[in-house]
Amino acid sequence: MTTGRTIIGTIGNDTLIGTQFDDVIIGNGGNDVIRDLTGGNNSIEAGDGNDSISTGLGNDTIRAGAGNDVINDQGGNNNIDGGDGNDRITTGAGNDVINGGLGDDIINAGNGLNDISGGDGNDRITTGNGNDLIRGGLGDDGIASGAGNDRVFGGDGQDTVNAGTGADTVYGQLGDDFLFGEDGGDFLFGDDGADQITGGFGDDFMSGGAGDDTINTHSDAVVSSVPEKDTLFGGVGADVFNLQSNYTAGKQLPTSTGDQSYAILQDFNLGEGDTLNLIDPVGSYTFLQGDFDGDGVVSDTFITQFFTNGSILTQNLVAIVRNVTPLDLTTSGAVNQIV
Repeated sequence: MTTGRTIIGTIGNDTLIGTQFDDVIIGNGGNDVIRDLTGGNNSIEAGDGNDSISTGLGNDTIRAGAGNDVINDQGGNNNIDGGDGNDRITTGAGNDVINGGLGDDIINAGNGLNDISGGDGNDRITTGNGNDLIRGGLGDDGIASGAGNDRVFGGDGQDTVNAGTGADTVYGQLGDDFLFGEDGGDFLFGDDGADQITGGFGDDFMSGGAGDDTINTHSDAVVSSVPEKDTLFGGVGADVFNLQSNYTAGKQLPTSTGDQSYAILQDFNLGEGDTLNLIDPVGSYTFLQGDFDGDGVVSDTFITQFFTNGSILTQNLVAIVRNVTPLDLTTSGAVNQIV
C-alpha cells in the first residue's frame, strides 16, 4: 500500500482529482465531480448530491451518498454503494460488491464474481461472464446475467430475468415474473404469482409455485440439437404447459427412459384446470399408459410421436405426465396444439 492524499471538498459543487496512489476523497455536500483514474486503491465518500465518480484500475471503496449519482469504475475488486437515488453504476472486470440502494438504479457489472443488490426500486441490472449473485430487491426489476452459473433473486415485484448461458438458479419471488433460463441446465422458480417461465436448451427444472403460471420448455418452436430432459412443476393454480419441442434429439423409444430426451410433468392436475399444449396437432401423438418410476403402479401417460429418421420410422418420446392416465388426459380437453 502506498499512501496517497486525503482530499476534502466543500459543501458546494467541487471537482476533486486523485493521484496514482491510495487516496481518500471526501466530497461532502454538493454535486461533485470526482476523478481518480490513475490507479490506486481508493476510498471515496462523495456525500449527498448528484455526483459523478470515475475511478481506474484498483480495489476501490465508493460511497456515493443520496442523490442521482453516476459511477464509472474501470476495473478491480470494488465495493460500491450508490445510496438513495436513481444511480447509474458501471464497472469493469473484477469481483465487485455493488449495492444500488433506494431508487431506480441501472447497474452494469463487468466480468467477474459479482455480488449485486439493486435495493428497492425498479432496477436494471446486467452482468458479464462469471458466477454472479444478484438480488433485485423490491420493485419491477429487469435482470440479465451473462455466462456463468448465476444465482438470481428477483425480489417482490414484476421482475424479468434473463439468466444467460450457464447452470443458473433463479427465484422470481412474489409477483408476476418473467423468467428465461436460456442455454444451460437451469433451475427456475416462479414462486407466488402468475409467472411465465421459459427454459431454453439444457436439462431445466421449472417450478411455477402458487398462481396461474405458464411454463414453456423453450422460447420458440425448436428441435433440440442435443438430448435434454426438462422437469416441470406447475404448483397450485390453473397452469399452462407449452412444450415448444418434440425432443427429436432423443433416441427411439426403448423399454427404459434412461437415455431419452423428453419433458416430465410432475404435478399436472386436471382438477385445478391445468392445460398441456403440444407443438403439433394432438392427433399426431400417441398416448400410452405406463409406469415411470417402476413402482408397479401403471398410472402415468407417455406421449410419443412417430417421425422419419432417414428411411426409418421411429417412435420418439415427447413427454411423461405423472399420475394421469391417457384416458383421463385425452377426454378432459386439457391437451391442445400451441396456437
